Amino acid sequence: MSEAITDVIILIKRSFQLSTKEFIKANCMGGKNYATVNFDYGESFAEAYKYEGFFGVLFLANYSHLRTESAQFVDQDLLKFLEFFYKDETFKKNTMIFVMSDHGPRYSKNRQTLNGLLNERNPFLSVFVPELFKQRYPNESLNLIDNRNKLLTPMDINRTWLDLISLEKTGKKNLKNDERSLSLFSRIPIKRSCADAGIDPHYCTCLKRTKLKINETTKYIANQFVNFINDILLKKIQDKCAKLETFKINQAFLLESDMLEHQTFVNFTTRKYFFQIETKNNNGGLFEFTVTEEIPLNGLKKLIFDKRYISRINKYGKAADCIQNSHPSLREFCFCII
Repeated sequence: MSEAITDVIILIKRSFQLSTKEFIKANCMGGKNYATVNFDYGESFAEAYKYEGFFGVLFLANYSHLRTESAQFVDQDLLKFLEFFYKDETFKKNTMIFVMSDHGPRYSKNRQTLNGLLNERNPFLSVFVPELFKQRYPNESLNLIDNRNKLLTPMDINRTWLDLISLEKTGKKNLKNDERSLSLFSRIPIKRSCADAGIDPHYCTCLKRTKLKINETTKYIANQFVNFINDILLKKIQDKCAKLETFKINQAFLLESDMLEHQTFVNFTTRKYFFQIETKNNNGGLFEFTVTEEIPLNGLKKLIFDKRYISRINKYGKAADCIQNSHPSLREFCFCII
């Protein structure tokens, strides 16, 4: 946050990642922990542009993408990196730092539980606000604090970064906020819903979940879901992939909004269900899906499935290699038979 920012220097780490990829083995690069190399790179960049405006993103997924146990090996390097900024008075006064994750574990054993689902869909976010920002923009600083424990999305973080640049250049926030991306420097409504934020029900953790008994109705919905995979998604590659069958329903919920103002006519004509099921013939595939049940005035119910609202929550490995090149987006559903 220099006195007069006219340009922002951006750290582009992608070329570094590509050039070093072949040298990384078991999270080590030569004789160093890759996290050490990663953060050293960030420190060097910051030091080089210490007295200019800069924006940098360091993305480190190697340690926690598939399993969380290895994340502990980043702790000391991350601490050292944060102390690098905090112990230097220039950085401490001028640098805003966001520490965040993009999502929680997607394939762990815990992911099969409701708690695991919440962890996956509620990534970590922490923000360090420098004193200079608090002095210049007291209202924005207070709004940032006020927005704790509210519904936020990565779109909001993007809007916040744009706001930060705009504030430093003009002294004013970017006024192009929309409902889907709200700056954290503005006060976000406490009753903001997933619908307001553009979050589909399948990924919304704010909905009321009423557990359903496993009965003929839930079994019918699960079987229709499997039929959707076999007859629609895998239709053109049925000669390559095994035909799936329902093996077990692990969980079934009715999804409802907790906010009365959102329990409108839409909830009267439609219902949304969330299922977790296990399938046969594809090495025990575990799927979560959200389905909409339409209830029109004539009383003929209809189930609507959408590929966007299906999640495979266990690894399929090389089981779908036969369609890797031809139909990569369908690998999670396919168990190769050729």
